[in-house]
Amino acid sequence: GSEESDPGGQVSDVWKVEESDGIVIAAHDNPPMNYFVGASAAGLAAMLPRWREPDVRVVIITGAAPGRYITHYSVEELVDLAEDREELIRRSYDLIFGWHSLLQSLSYLDKPIIAAMTGDTGGGGLELSLNCDIRIMERGDFMCGFPEASLGILTGTGSQLLERAIGRSRALDFLLRSRYVSPEGALELGIVNELADDAKARAVEVAEKLRTNSAVALTAAKR
Repeated sequence: GSEESDPGGQVSDVWKVEESDGIVIAAHDNPPMNYFVGASAAGLAAMLPRWREPDVRVVIITGAAPGRYITHYSVEELVDLAEDREELIRRSYDLIFGWHSLLQSLSYLDKPIIAAMTGDTGGGGLELSLNCDIRIMERGDFMCGFPEASLGILTGTGSQLLERAIGRSRALDFLLRSRYVSPEGALELGIVNELADDAKARAVEVAEKLRTNSAVALTAAKR
């Protein structure tokens, strides 16, 4: 059976975590839009040590509410931070490189990570997903993209990751035009691996199959 896991402190309100038979499901829960915020990053960092333990075989990252995945990083939080210039300067290094380091730690995890994209996926949410190994997006009236250029900002590591996933020419076009595509468009471009009517349920099916494979072989394949 499943058991609830509390990553600790304030972050337990942002991530809902279930564990069952070596599969961890971490569902991001920040209504109404499910924007990624500072507490989301802190919660992810707090969960990583548990995910490195050998009895965890597969990790699924998804959204907690139907039709909501990780829309993008909260622009409102960034705007609020920018209003205090001295504070922004003081924290900028940790904000930028801390974020990159967190995503790299996720990417380097020695076990499969599945992004079950259950709704709109943009900006930081897409960047997070590109650091996962398998991306399954839900069919429906959802969009996937990087809006940063139209907002006068840049992606974090998203541009490099997108280039690796879909190639330089298509990635450059995608980024320069701040494109958003449907789930079908994301599949056609190669941003996601497959579509499903229920992305979370499909991710669990894939995780169940991965769990039966050799952990050593999966680690070696990922490396």
